[in-house]
Amino acid sequence: MKSLGGKTYYISFMDDKTRYTQLYLLTHKSGALGAYLGFKAWAHTQHIVRILVLCSDRGGKYLSREFDAHLIKQGTEQRLTAHDTPQENRIPKRLNRMLLEHVQAMLHAAQLPKGLWAEALMYAVWLKN
Repeated sequence: MKSLGGKTYYISFMDDKTRYTQLYLLTHKSGALGAYLGFKAWAHTQHIVRILVLCSDRGGKYLSREFDAHLIKQGTEQRLTAHDTPQENRIPKRLNRMLLEHVQAMLHAAQLPKGLWAEALMYAVWLKN
């Protein structure tokens, strides 16, 4: 379902140490690299840190040639989970499940339309952080 802003997808990036989460709303899954570049710029500007390792599942949005080329150019290691082993990616999976449960609860409790999922999702991430 599309959000009010016409977004259909979201991508989240979480710091392993602090569990701080940044969320980006996407129109297409192909916007993952742009979202990552935004997150990388934010991390560098706000915290003067480099992303050393990007851990992800084997989702297509992380496996494009363009994404791979950028990570190699920046010296960022990409760690992918083994095929059919969601337990290796348990923290991000738990984050996504928790966020979506919060969204459903907020929309249901306030009797709001499902089209407000993106706003509720951004609010859930803000609460979590």
